[in-house]
Amino acid sequence: MKNALLAFTAICLLAACKKDNSNSSDSPHITTTISGTAKAFNVSPIATKMSMLGYTSITVTGLATASAASELISLAIAGRYLSQPIGVGTYTDTSSVFAVSAVYSADLSTQYVGNNEITKEALRIGSPIVNHLKIVIASIDSVAVKGTFSGDVLLNGKAGSPAKTLTNGDFYAKFKTQ
Repeated sequence: MKNALLAFTAICLLAACKKDNSNSSDSPHITTTISGTAKAFNVSPIATKMSMLGYTSITVTGLATASAASELISLAIAGRYLSQPIGVGTYTDTSSVFAVSAVYSADLSTQYVGNNEITKEALRIGSPIVNHLKIVIASIDSVAVKGTFSGDVLLNGKAGSPAKTLTNGDFYAKFKTQ
């Protein structure tokens, strides 16, 4: 199921493929350093905002190359309570109010995931997360979202498994219009 979701996301992003290799703060981009290696996910970086039954979520996703098997990164914040707005602020994997997650897919079969549930499970098994996942929204309006991110993502989203550390994460993505 996870691989199908990643493949679907990659195909959707490729369908709207518009490569943008600039990194100016007002150009769509997602950049980060993954365990010491600088990466850019600047092929079709896109943001989505969904509101359903009073719950709101924001997702920012991008590809490294214009290939269906490309590396992918996806960041998400979701309100856990009705009418919980997502705005300028800091969101972490230790929040009880917001679900925060990051997925880094090195390829269609290798994923690293970080989120609130993994953080709880890691603590429960005595293998706490070293660098908590943090997404900071610096600005948001009806057109785009801009911010930074960092934290550990774990192989296959399993507590206690090998981690990759995201540092210096930066994004600016325009909301997909329907």
